[in-house]
Amino acid sequence: MTSYKGISKIGFSIIELLIVLAIIGILASIGLPHLLHALKARQTVTCAMTRIDVQNSERQFAVDNQRPSNSIDELIQSGHLKTVPSCPSGGTYLWINDPSPNNPFRNLGCSIHYFPVSASTPSNVTPLFTNEFNSISGLTPLVGSWSVQNGALIPTGPGENRIAFGDRAWNDYTVTVNATLTSGKGYGVYYRADGNPNITGYVFQYNPGIGDKFVVRKVVNGIEQAVFQSIKIPNGFPIYNQSHEIAISVQGDEHTIKIDGQTVINFKDSTFTSGMVGLRSWSGSSVSFDNATVSPL
Repeated sequence: MTSYKGISKIGFSIIELLIVLAIIGILASIGLPHLLHALKARQTVTCAMTRIDVQNSERQFAVDNQRPSNSIDELIQSGHLKTVPSCPSGGTYLWINDPSPNNPFRNLGCSIHYFPVSASTPSNVTPLFTNEFNSISGLTPLVGSWSVQNGALIPTGPGENRIAFGDRAWNDYTVTVNATLTSGKGYGVYYRADGNPNITGYVFQYNPGIGDKFVVRKVVNGIEQAVFQSIKIPNGFPIYNQSHEIAISVQGDEHTIKIDGQTVINFKDSTFTSGMVGLRSWSGSSVSFDNATVSPL
């Protein structure tokens, strides 16, 4: 320590600074896990309080109108709910039951914090996502326009339409959706996709518009790559005006695609390892989607 005109100056060596930084690092490593745990617990409580608020708003709406609401948007428009609910962890909110004599009110689920197993779900499986498409809530329109009509999700844009839902971290899962093509060249189901407007991921296409085939493509930045899996649609298969269940299971590099319970395409590919789910239509195709479910494998 030196003195200059009555003012003391204290100098620190590099070793002393490194020791101080090491101590700070140790303290941070000890405290960080506790901080993260506290943050996660706070997010869980906040999500629960949000769901309770929405459920209370729904119940008041049902009392006032003698019917359940059609959507969260209707709750907001009617003044029963003030703002659009949002999970602090990024979960998706959706109604998990319809009114019944035993439970006249609906309960709200969260894809991250709360989703009870239904009677039809295996006891060891909790869905990642379900939606009967009674509202646009929980869905992210990417391109074109979409609407909900009579319990079905319908693309309404004249050209390309894309919509996504779920989590980019999803990896191994089965997505199931019912779809009815009324006219046009077909529709697609994205999986392991990034959910951007210029989407990247896999897409299965119900594709009578090109050679009457079921096909799988890779999509990179919104640009479809060449077909790398396909099979001809069987003769006599009802292409139009009939609902078909599309089920896509992907586990590791194994892909299995079923139509109405029958496997039509099975292959291995590891280009994309995780991602959201989505739907698409193009060239003015008339199609409606219903009853989407995503379950882990």
